[in-house]
Amino acid sequence: MRFAGRTEAGTRSIIILAVLFSIGVLPADRVFGQSLRFVAGDREIPPPANASFRIGPFYSNFRFTQTIGVRYSDGTINQTNELALDRRSVIRENGFEIPLVTTAYLMNYVPINRHMDLDASLWCSYAYYPLRTADDSFQANFRDPEFLADIGTSVEVPLSAIHNMRVMIYDRPAYLVSYVNRRGEADDYGGVRYNRFENEAGLNVEWMLASDINILGKARRQDVFSPSKAFEDQEQTAHSGELSVECRVSPIVVAGIGAGGSVTDYKIASRGGYNGFGGNAFCRIDLSQDTKVSASVGYSSANMKGTNGETTVESGTIVGAVAIEGALYRDIKHSLSYSKTQKPGFYNGIEQYDTVKYSLNWGHDDVSVGFSDAYNNSSILNETGKSESDSWNTQVNVSKSLTKSTSVGFNSSYEVINNNWGINVDANQVPELAYDYSTWVNRLELKYSMAANFGITAYVGHVIRASSVDVLQYKRITAGIDCCYTYEY
Repeated sequence: MRFAGRTEAGTRSIIILAVLFSIGVLPADRVFGQSLRFVAGDREIPPPANASFRIGPFYSNFRFTQTIGVRYSDGTINQTNELALDRRSVIRENGFEIPLVTTAYLMNYVPINRHMDLDASLWCSYAYYPLRTADDSFQANFRDPEFLADIGTSVEVPLSAIHNMRVMIYDRPAYLVSYVNRRGEADDYGGVRYNRFENEAGLNVEWMLASDINILGKARRQDVFSPSKAFEDQEQTAHSGELSVECRVSPIVVAGIGAGGSVTDYKIASRGGYNGFGGNAFCRIDLSQDTKVSASVGYSSANMKGTNGETTVESGTIVGAVAIEGALYRDIKHSLSYSKTQKPGFYNGIEQYDTVKYSLNWGHDDVSVGFSDAYNNSSILNETGKSESDSWNTQVNVSKSLTKSTSVGFNSSYEVINNNWGINVDANQVPELAYDYSTWVNRLELKYSMAANFGITAYVGHVIRASSVDVLQYKRITAGIDCCYTYEY
């Protein structure tokens, strides 16, 4: 209940219009979208804690980093490779390299009035490889590592039109670049570059009808355009909406019901359109400070339309989710979840997902250990039949502080994908949909902070992808040292 702290005496009607524009620089990979913080009632927004200087109305922070390194790499060439957790490129030659990476991050906060401010931030990075073993690239450190580039802005209009109601009107255009397989999933070691323009416009309404009842409504339109011929089947216009009511049954239980639907029209004639509608009931229970349980169950109905508007595929299924998280012991936390969803397939048809996830984390003093395991079964229904794909992903990470300035970390992940495609798939065009393959990634690194603004990282990494076909096979070992200087004003 997001209005739980709002009292009648502290509620005021506010109508504010803010038009935000993006900030552009040469050349930039990611321009963070602007966002507005809205605070209801009589509270004032204080200056941001991470603002280090002020110019006129701007509370700002500027951070610059320069990384110089030495790297040796050997393995499969001319394929996409994730050189680090936040940098991708295509390696052209094996051998030594001296990567130079420059990064700038500028944050600006502009107070609009006593209850709202504008966050206008910019992040950009350029990687240069003087020995030409890899392609130069503009990169970004993403919250979601799927995206290589994300340039966008937003226009948001928060309103408090009537008592205990909040209305948000927004528009968020963006330019995105991803490396994905034909399932639409991120693929760091062989994915196809998928660049597109997206624009999402919508209306969100939140109304606290009573002290224990909240009504939520959402409506949006999303447009996708790709200049790439390989992804013209992704160009679409989608309209969706949902309405839900939640009620606090007791101090630890919140329950509710909701319903929604979506209509998607694809620009390419062979894909037709997609209609989906459904409803569900949900519940959240806080059993203790550390243990929380959530569950939902509902029904989803979907159909695909042909080029003449006729229904070609229909699907109705029970959907839902259940999750529990808690502490096994003081330093050990874990979570278990299951979900079943239905949505339009990235490639074609209607796609259904069954996903089971488990994670276990232990942290004590200067040591932390994490483990996660996930199983996913996806099936696609179309006019030619049903096809399935199973994936299993296991990850382990360990870190330890050796001294106040030195730490060591190790990460390992192993994923297996098994395909059972009943539909006709061109194995030469989309081999990742026709053949089975597994990917094992390992990385060991040692970090040393010589000063507050200077650090050294030594690392070694190994990647191997195994498959029965050559086009999906991949292997690479990489080792190097990076020196990073950071200047913050």
